[in-house]
Amino acid sequence: MNLTGNPDEVVAEFTKRVTAGTLTTGLTTFGIDRVREVLRLPVTIVPMSAIYLGVPAKKLSAPRRRPAMSVTFRDRFGNSW
Repeated sequence: MNLTGNPDEVVAEFTKRVTAGTLTTGLTTFGIDRVREVLRLPVTIVPMSAIYLGVPAKKLSAPRRRPAMSVTFRDRFGNSW
């Protein structure tokens, strides 16, 4: 996939792949050493961002979600709607 093209086309391609059952996730600081090891990155390179693409090994069930009002606050933490 060409990520240097028109941003709208890149987003459209990602959307198409996600709706086709492909999952994406971002890289956080968790596991940087493992990423560095797997990709054989030199110590002078710090991985800051990556997009992993994959297909789920099994069909995932819908996540259980709490009502938004029970986990969101107004103006400051703890100030319920």
